[in-house]
Amino acid sequence: MFCVTSPSAALPPKSSTHPANFSDDADDENVRTDHVAFGEAGVRDRGTNYLEIIGKESEGTLAYPGDLRAPVGQVVNCRCLWLPEG
Repeated sequence: MFCVTSPSAALPPKSSTHPANFSDDADDENVRTDHVAFGEAGVRDRGTNYLEIIGKESEGTLAYPGDLRAPVGQVVNCRCLWLPEG
C-alpha cells in the first residue's frame, strides 16, 4: 500500500480529467466509517464532493484525500489515496 504523507502528495493531477476512486485499502479498525463509504461509492468524476455521499456536504468540501477545504476530522491521519481510472 502507498502512504500519502502530505496533503500535496494526495492532490489529483491538475491535468487529469479521468474519473477516480477514493480508496483506503488498510482495511483495519482505524479506517473511518465515512471513508469506507467513499470507497464503496466507486469511481466518481473529478471534483466530486465526497461529503455529499454521506450527507455531510454542509460541513465543507472533500474532493480528494488531503483536501484542505475538508473538515479536519476527515483529513487528519487519513490514509486514503486518489486512484485515477483509465
